[in-house]
Amino acid sequence: MNRLQINLLPLEILEKRKAEKIISLIVLGAAGLFAVVFLAFLYSSTLVGTEVDKLEELRAENARYEIEISKIGDFESSKIYVEERHQLVNEAVSRKYSWSKWLNNISLLIPNEVWLDSIDTKPNGDVTFSGTALADTGSRQLGQKSVAKWLVRLSELDDMTDVWLDSSTKSDGARREPAPDDPLTEEELRKRDLVNFRIKARIAPLAEDAAGVGGKT
Repeated sequence: MNRLQINLLPLEILEKRKAEKIISLIVLGAAGLFAVVFLAFLYSSTLVGTEVDKLEELRAENARYEIEISKIGDFESSKIYVEERHQLVNEAVSRKYSWSKWLNNISLLIPNEVWLDSIDTKPNGDVTFSGTALADTGSRQLGQKSVAKWLVRLSELDDMTDVWLDSSTKSDGARREPAPDDPLTEEELRKRDLVNFRIKARIAPLAEDAAGVGGKT
């Protein structure tokens, strides 16, 4: 048996209820949308916070790297400075002339019959030897064989260049006391004539250094 339902409510009330339902649905939908947007905002904020933290970590790490790089730069600068100073010291040492070696060579080369009274040196390498030699007995007119021997030996020394005899004068009668190791006695010395000489030369390494300095200036 079929039942017939009849709604006796006025039409205005029915329309009002329908409208209320629609409004309720709209409010619920808006609330749901707001909740979704809010959750999305929270998620985005969390992501942004995480990225900000990562950015700060990267900045801190970058600052540490810059400090380490600056330390490396300081080390490299110090290394270059030390290398430059080391090079300067080596150059200074290499340019320093060994006078002790030079004097030792002179003492080994000088003949027994020759005595040096003075050695005058200059920064540019010029050197003057002033001394006395015994005149040889075989040639009374000249008697400068010992000076010639000393001149030849000087010219054969590696560091010596431009060796020449500046003056050589023979005098009659020796006026020199014998040295403790002198093979000639005082009487024999007085029988020999003397030759006063002055020899000029140039020490090659010092002359080259002086020329280099002059060329740079």
